[in-house]
Amino acid sequence: MISRLLVAAAAVLTAGLPGALHAQVDDKKPRTIETNSVIERTVKIGAKETKQKQTTKLVAELTKVEMKKDEYKYKILEVEFNSDFGDKASYKSKDATATGPVADLFKPLVNAEFTLNVDAEGKVTIADNAAFVALWPGDAKKVAEKIFDKAKLAELITGGVGCLPGPKAKAKDATTEVDLGALGTLTVVSKQEAADAKFKIKVDRTVTHKASADQAYKEVKLKSSKGAGSITCEDKGLFFTKAELPLEFELEIKAKDDTLVTVSQKQTSVTTISAK
Repeated sequence: MISRLLVAAAAVLTAGLPGALHAQVDDKKPRTIETNSVIERTVKIGAKETKQKQTTKLVAELTKVEMKKDEYKYKILEVEFNSDFGDKASYKSKDATATGPVADLFKPLVNAEFTLNVDAEGKVTIADNAAFVALWPGDAKKVAEKIFDKAKLAELITGGVGCLPGPKAKAKDATTEVDLGALGTLTVVSKQEAADAKFKIKVDRTVTHKASADQAYKEVKLKSSKGAGSITCEDKGLFFTKAELPLEFELEIKAKDDTLVTVSQKQTSVTTISAK
């Protein structure tokens, strides 16, 4: 359960960052980032159908520190998480009385602050990653070291694209890997076009699947996937104000006894950014 919740925490942490860091911000105004995401999953085994749902909310603040270089302070202000995937779990940072293992795992996110540097090509480095990982208690720290290491965090938050239209806008493909344990690994690639004259970027999301090495199932295959989203920039083209990134996919799983299981997942993520 710790591993599953920390994976969710990684998703919460990086929500809203793709596109924001490399958005040619030209001032030191703090920007509020709010992301609301919903994942709905349906599992079918024969005639039996089970529906599951997970929701997350993140409110964070992004501030440019140095005007001569792309250095940012990123601070998480509020987190909400609710899930009935497996064991039920919930956390609301505004509830100061929240206790238990779920609260212990999510509390380190609230008011966490660290420095992000972006080079001319959009590559992200994290200056104080070790201090951030050290916030997690007990056994969670070992899991956090794997999930929140510099390379993986940097991979999650790269793929930003400038909002300015024309030749200055460099489109980048953002790649994220989702570990499904015995079901294998999903790789989600978000292909982003350069912004048009109305400061809007089209995003096409595709999914590929790689089987797990432990061969717990006879076969796991990706049946279908789709996801067409968009990023809308403000009228000066300096930073994006809204990103809508939906994704749907379906997995077909054949157990060792030939039982057929279908997992369908639909997720929506809406991020808004506003200057204070």
